[in-house]
Amino acid sequence: MPSFEKQIVVSAPADKVFGFLADFTRHGEWTQHRVEIRPESQGPVGQGAAFTSRNHFMGRKIEDRLVVTEFVPNERLVYEADGGTGQFRHQFWIQAADGGSQITKSIETLRLPLTGKILLPLLMIVAPRALTGDLARIKARLERRGT
Repeated sequence: MPSFEKQIVVSAPADKVFGFLADFTRHGEWTQHRVEIRPESQGPVGQGAAFTSRNHFMGRKIEDRLVVTEFVPNERLVYEADGGTGQFRHQFWIQAADGGSQITKSIETLRLPLTGKILLPLLMIVAPRALTGDLARIKARLERRGT
């Protein structure tokens, strides 16, 4: 199954970057399409935390369940999204770089339904562009004053 990876350097310390990315309720501030994410239970985000994601993609309403599978503060955040469009692993790595932080974001396809397999050539074009856009929006948001 395909996977995609992109990187960007931001002028922000790792703790600020990680805090922003680990706040799932703020993902709508940087994703390409509208998304609303709500925690399934109370408490801090960590390994095993689950969320419901409702978003709009290509005119369709999509609901996914997100589960955090790795949580290493200021270094690594991994979660899996599972829903009608398939199952995907999203990974963020954060490292010190150039007085700020390098963010590496990847998406790995774990399962695709038949329609996803048919649309795979389109995914190969759209996913790298989406990653690049997400990282650019993360950078813009983190480098704005007061974020």
